Amino acid sequence: METNFNFNSVPQIWDDYKVLFVFSDDGRVSCRLSFYNDTPQEAVISDLYVHESIRKQGGATSILNWCFECAKDWGCNSVSLRSDNDDWVREWYKRIGFEVESSQVWLKKKL
Repeated sequence: METNFNFNSVPQIWDDYKVLFVFSDDGRVSCRLSFYNDTPQEAVISDLYVHESIRKQGGATSILNWCFECAKDWGCNSVSLRSDNDDWVREWYKRIGFEVESSQVWLKKKL
């Protein structure tokens, strides 16, 4: 079982927000981490992807932990992500500390 993942990021900077495209060395785990102002309180994780050949091997947990640390370094105190109400991964997000926001679609984790 593969459990060691190394991540890199490529920044994209626009006037009103910054995005890091985060990916594993082999490209099989990736996501996008967004910051929406110069002093963000919250980061947003989107487009989380783990290739089917390595699912259930810690890739999603590893990349999320990388994003949590990056968000803390940027001064954020929480991260949010979106999950549909009937999406199977929603329960997993809740088990790792995310809480459902009032919209019932967005989840947030305090850092």
